Amino acid sequence: VPISNTQKTEKFLFGFLLFTLFWLPLSLGANRP
Repeated sequence: VPISNTQKTEKFLFGFLLFTLFWLPLSLGANRP
């Protein structure tokens, strides 16, 4: 069954959200003096 563009976009946005939430605190902590 082919995946619709909507499902692809939702999966991409969900993955991007998790990636951002995971790396943002790490990058902020690393930039702290």
